[in-house]
Amino acid sequence: MPAGASLPVKQRWQIVTYVTTMGVSQTAETTSPPTPPDVSTSTLTAPPSTLPFTDFRFEKPGRSHKITVKDLPQPHATKSAWNGPKMVGRPDNVWPQAPAGFKVELYAAGLDNPRLLRTAPNGDVFLAESDPGRIRVFRGLTCDGKPEQSAIFVSGLKDPYGLAFYPPGPDPQWLYVGNTNEVVRFAYHKGDLKANGSPQHIADLPANWLGHWTRAVEFSQDGKKMFVAVGSGSNVDDPDTHGRGKNRGAILSPVSSCRMARYGDARWA
Repeated sequence: MPAGASLPVKQRWQIVTYVTTMGVSQTAETTSPPTPPDVSTSTLTAPPSTLPFTDFRFEKPGRSHKITVKDLPQPHATKSAWNGPKMVGRPDNVWPQAPAGFKVELYAAGLDNPRLLRTAPNGDVFLAESDPGRIRVFRGLTCDGKPEQSAIFVSGLKDPYGLAFYPPGPDPQWLYVGNTNEVVRFAYHKGDLKANGSPQHIADLPANWLGHWTRAVEFSQDGKKMFVAVGSGSNVDDPDTHGRGKNRGAILSPVSSCRMARYGDARWA
């Protein structure tokens, strides 16, 4: 989310007006969250937060928090600041907490911006690594919870994200990939660990502006339509009034060879 100070005053108040008209009146809890589990958090110095705002130390499966308008600070209560996320090392012995009867173990490591997983009908797991532009595939499970085989299915792609097997069912013949600028597909036969042949270009996608670059790909259950979700050009712009945001923040579907049309609006209304 860009800093509020970068928005015109009119747009700031439009956002404030929208939030205040949501009609939420329930008061959230203000007590302190429960004591965190006995895990090593020696590298974390932040004090316990106040509900409904918490961090991973206080979360468990099934726990939810309702944040209302009354929990938020007043507009312009503080100066706008850029506070983007930073990657830090996972503290020792800290794992996602699973429900009773389940256990979380490390399956694969050393990945570069892993974004999306898809399981092939034969059980192989395909993974899009967006920054290096490649698709990995993992097969099987050893007794210690690791893949029996690992391979790079294809590389040299442009920010791949979406993965979809086609046609739907037990015997797909193609793997479709949503690059940030296009949809391509690779011939696929059950059990392939490496792509056979070059990618086939299916359709161009909007890539004329910075912003949310992911492109998810799905097919209808009957296999007659392909849908591609295209990330918006920003967090605040309106693609209906700015040409540079055309067909952004939307779900597109092909109407002819290499041409996409807006199917549905993916923006919040």
